Amino acid sequence: MILYLIHILSDHHGPLVLESWTPVPLLYDQLKSAKGRTPAQLTTQFTDVIARNANGTEYDCRGYEIKFEAQSDYSNDFFALVQGGWLPSQLSGAHYMLLPDRNVVGRLGARRRALDSGKPEDLLDLLLDIAVTVNPMAYAMEGAQGHQPDENEVGRLLEKAHSEIRRAMPNAKVLPDLVSATKGMMNLLADERSSLEREQHFLMEAFPLLRPILSAGKRKPVIAELRSIAEKNEVSVKSFAFLLAWLTLVLPQDKNPAFRILKPHEHRNASVKAYNALSDVRLLKLLTYAIALFPDKPTAVLTGDIGLAQFWVGLGVDQIVLKNGHPTFTIVTDGDFFSEASEDELKIFQ
Repeated sequence: MILYLIHILSDHHGPLVLESWTPVPLLYDQLKSAKGRTPAQLTTQFTDVIARNANGTEYDCRGYEIKFEAQSDYSNDFFALVQGGWLPSQLSGAHYMLLPDRNVVGRLGARRRALDSGKPEDLLDLLLDIAVTVNPMAYAMEGAQGHQPDENEVGRLLEKAHSEIRRAMPNAKVLPDLVSATKGMMNLLADERSSLEREQHFLMEAFPLLRPILSAGKRKPVIAELRSIAEKNEVSVKSFAFLLAWLTLVLPQDKNPAFRILKPHEHRNASVKAYNALSDVRLLKLLTYAIALFPDKPTAVLTGDIGLAQFWVGLGVDQIVLKNGHPTFTIVTDGDFFSEASEDELKIFQ
């Protein structure tokens, strides 16, 4: 990865350039109230810092954690989801391979135009000329028709993504190679087809149940029915699909990212709704696979979907390991994200 310079304003030393740095992932408290298209105000933290001031004086801060109150003129509409939390998009490219979703790939052109016009608006714009590594496999695997794509569509979408990324990010290394990638992605889609169909049927059956219920007593029979539907479809209670449905019931609608991902209230084809939601969380599955398989090669999902970001970070996914060829993980249930759930409801995740 290419380590690019970060400029900060120190209370004690004035303007500094960070020449070496590692970002510390941010947690749910800085994401739950995030608002798009407003200037970013974040408390960011770095380790392994070597900084230099305008006079060339070096400050070796390795061994310390540097906290920086960042107030930017740029908005923070894109989020890098990483192990342990999230990062503003500008900080993600130095240490992580980026997996952009459809939202990001589709908006890169506008971000490039804003940068070229001399009017960058988002922190992502500051990443466009950096030599980062980008893999658009999730974009191609989702398809564009509300169901799993065939080989021709995967190839077409992958080629389109490569083209969009290279135009907007001319210094980026874009993976995988087009020649060999399509068949590899088709193998991945074939491997997940059975589980995807089970989870899709589970969500389609669960949709009529899915509305926030603020009383734990009233939720109890609904959650029991939800578990019955999951068992019938062989869907684990620790799967992202079940967690989406469960959280839709538990969290108030005004702060419910699972509800925003599933959209159970929309009068659309249930199969398409379920597939679209599962395509969103496929990004998180790919992220857990990457973390489990390549712990020394950090990966980040880059998304403009605040609901997906809040879902991942709120779950506090941790201890990701490979078991029988599939990633397993724990979730942190004692934070704000689960504050509306009763102790009895949380027992199913222990």
